[in-house]
Amino acid sequence: MKQTSNYQLNQWEKTDRILMEDFNEDNRKIDEALAEEKAARETLTAAVTKCGNCKIVYGSYTGTETYGSENPSTLVFASKPLFIVIRAAEGNFGTGADQKLILVYGSTWCKSTDTSSNSHNFVTWSGNSVSWYCTNSAYNQMNQSERVYRYVAFLATVE
Repeated sequence: MKQTSNYQLNQWEKTDRILMEDFNEDNRKIDEALAEEKAARETLTAAVTKCGNCKIVYGSYTGTETYGSENPSTLVFASKPLFIVIRAAEGNFGTGADQKLILVYGSTWCKSTDTSSNSHNFVTWSGNSVSWYCTNSAYNQMNQSERVYRYVAFLATVE
């Protein structure tokens, strides 16, 4: 009796004697091959799900001149933010034109990268949002009146 090349399934010819055991053996081979393929597909799906595990978004906000623990700045996203960089939009040199705030998920404080500042921002992470405040000025909280701030955020897509 001839057999297939990949799974050695029976290929009967007119002169072959057909036996129940041959059918059962073929069905066992098919079942095992399908189970292996399913397991491989599930493993691949799990691996692919972990790739590209973040979404990058950007936006801007305009400062309101408020600061302090009673007036935190807050950004809300579609999913949990993991990493955020905020930069003061274009301005004159020497007036915070290159001021940045870098927020990393889980950290409870951060400092503006403006070298003239020595003030810390206190950071709170909650679900899909992050809030921060500075106790000494709207400038250090990156919330100056009418000033535009731009941000780039990396959001979680897989928990």
